[in-house]
Amino acid sequence: MVVRSFLPVEPFLLLRSWLFVAMSQVQVGHLGHAASIIRAVHLANSRYDESGRRSALDDKLDNMCRGIWSRLRHARIVRRRKAKKRAQ
Repeated sequence: MVVRSFLPVEPFLLLRSWLFVAMSQVQVGHLGHAASIIRAVHLANSRYDESGRRSALDDKLDNMCRGIWSRLRHARIVRRRKAKKRAQ
């Protein structure tokens, strides 16, 4: 995901907008695309120190990533259950 803008936009606002796109993708059923967006936002919001420990640049954005990832996991579980039910 390349984040480019010609307007002076705060980067965290732009990343938050991408998370709303990821939520939309989950609702439509494009789970793989949503997962890649969430991973990219999570990586852009991360900072690693010398020992390899991760810290979030914005805690609210980090919590949003975790919440949307939880919804994504639930959507995957529901999809598997429906497929399993159809196969029987």
